[in-house]
Amino acid sequence: FGCDDPDTLLLRFLRARKWNLLDAALMVIDTLYWHSSFGVGEFLRRGESAVKEYLLTCGKHYAWNVDLKGRLIIWITSKLHDKNKQTLHENLVGLVFLIEHSRRLMAPGTEGVTLIFDVADAPLASLDIPSIQGDIQVLQNYYPECLGRCFIVDAPWIFHGIFRIIKSFLDPVVAAKIELIKSSEIIKFVHPSMVPKRYAGGCDETD
Repeated sequence: FGCDDPDTLLLRFLRARKWNLLDAALMVIDTLYWHSSFGVGEFLRRGESAVKEYLLTCGKHYAWNVDLKGRLIIWITSKLHDKNKQTLHENLVGLVFLIEHSRRLMAPGTEGVTLIFDVADAPLASLDIPSIQGDIQVLQNYYPECLGRCFIVDAPWIFHGIFRIIKSFLDPVVAAKIELIKSSEIIKFVHPSMVPKRYAGGCDETD
């Protein structure tokens, strides 16, 4: 929690537990225990060596640019995820590493991030329900109110059924932040100069 303003941090827990002081306090205790037992501090000390090399090189997720609300964007390309190339734990370590470093990149006063989740052309090996469920549980339980918006881009018909399963894991407040859109609609939420050229924007991801 070292990068957080204490007042802002506590407000996130209170909002996540509908302003119930006891529930918020229990959530804080659970989060502190998880933070220690999962070894988050150790990951940060070790740096990239704590993460499986495949997760650092496959390019499936990275933090880059901001949306129109000034929120840091995490871009996720589902077709680059292969559930057979990492364990559930290794995948979760990669996610936590990304979250922790993304929090440190956020502009002062910005609480949440925006996820842009591209599921176009994703093979069956990328449709990894256990990993998605584990990711959601960590985000909901230990990083409350960190999600600003989530846009699922160019979802194929098969994903709509999977999305109904995913929504069953979600707090209704979180579910309300998720929207299925076409790639051409990204510029409604992100300035074209901040959108990669592969989505008809004006930004080169190699810059």
